[in-house]
Amino acid sequence: VEAGADNKKKLAERMAKYIPAGGSSNLTVEQEQENYFKTIKDICGELCDLEKNIMPGEFLGTVSAKVDCPTLFSLDLINAPSGMKPPKWHETPAVYREYASHSGKVDIKQWYFETDATAATATVYSEADVKMYIERWQNRTAMDSYADGSLKTDEAADFVNVEGKTILVIGTQTPWLEAVLLDRGAGKIVTLEYGHYISQHPRLEFIRPHEFRERYLEGTLDEFDAVFTYSSIEHSGLGRYGDTLNPWG
Repeated sequence: VEAGADNKKKLAERMAKYIPAGGSSNLTVEQEQENYFKTIKDICGELCDLEKNIMPGEFLGTVSAKVDCPTLFSLDLINAPSGMKPPKWHETPAVYREYASHSGKVDIKQWYFETDATAATATVYSEADVKMYIERWQNRTAMDSYADGSLKTDEAADFVNVEGKTILVIGTQTPWLEAVLLDRGAGKIVTLEYGHYISQHPRLEFIRPHEFRERYLEGTLDEFDAVFTYSSIEHSGLGRYGDTLNPWG
């Protein structure tokens, strides 16, 4: 907790370069928005540098970056709920569109979704529900949303050997991916998700971004042996789930 407080002090000093003390200024809305994104980019550092050289790989190219986890997790701005209806592309700040499109290098097509992730009532998956997902996978009638998604997840789980390990899953709305990992003998699964979900299965827990951040700062967050995600991280930062706009996700 002390370390977290120290990081917040350092964070405030860095943000002061862009945001005047007291939060008041004579800046226009556009200037405030530009400063907001500059603040995130500055604190994010190398991780948000999109100009790094890409090293060719067997499947995908890779880049490397130094990551200042304590500072990132101390930043309230990144995963804070926006409290707003998700904006359409033309409604987003111009500076956001500039960053998100890589200065116009990426073609943009309109495809709008609005998903309420702020519901007060949680969706509860009972132990029986999760076992049903596991059984459906075992019977090869998996309840996933993607062609061969469960098969591909199973191949990856076999490759890294998840048995007995603590696994982080980023993003889910139905625990089909978790079912594959549980069937492979994962010791514990923590699923990070914008939406409000509760698991009653003893080896599966759902956690929301603010809880994840708080546990990290308190030193109570699990240490993970592997991370699995399927069609989730590319949605972050778009505002669809009530999250704050962030062109780096």
